Amino acid sequence: MIAAASDLFLKHGFEGTSMDQVAEFAGVSKQTVYSHFGNKENLFSAVISYKCKSHALTKELFATERPIRELLAELAHHFTTLLMSEEAICVHRICMADAAQRSKISTLFWNAGPKRLTEDFTQYLTAQEKTGNVNFKATNTTPHFAAQQFLHMLKAEAYMTRAFGQPDDHNLEELPDYIASCVAMFSKAYLT
Repeated sequence: MIAAASDLFLKHGFEGTSMDQVAEFAGVSKQTVYSHFGNKENLFSAVISYKCKSHALTKELFATERPIRELLAELAHHFTTLLMSEEAICVHRICMADAAQRSKISTLFWNAGPKRLTEDFTQYLTAQEKTGNVNFKATNTTPHFAAQQFLHMLKAEAYMTRAFGQPDDHNLEELPDYIASCVAMFSKAYLT
């Protein structure tokens, strides 16, 4: 059902996709879809959560015992892979177009994806600060600020050119070096 809903949302958008279509495409009854998700909003949120999980962006990634340099490198890789995927670009475009109408789809996306990821990373950084592995006070920063900073730094020009449908082989070739540089900059600024 998640796969069917994902395909339909990407093809027809949120408003253009019905629970009937999802049921038919998934080969299940409409009642089955409703019993699992309750409504289309919950189904959309479940699709976004599933996409994050399929790119290993889960609470398990942020286990507090993980070494911070290891976590930063892995988070950077998984997050960038998700960002650069065609599905994520399509969802971004749908949500941005929808935001102009002040509809709920952008809020659903934000809460199930970016907000959740930032909160999970913030909790990890807070735990690392308590154990002395990072120091945010020296730069008058908070774990939440640092989490935002790192995640948004990863977006880079390669993501923006892709989101705007521009050809950009140069930035894609440099992306691994750019990601490594983001990890190094964050580490130099905050790791003890």
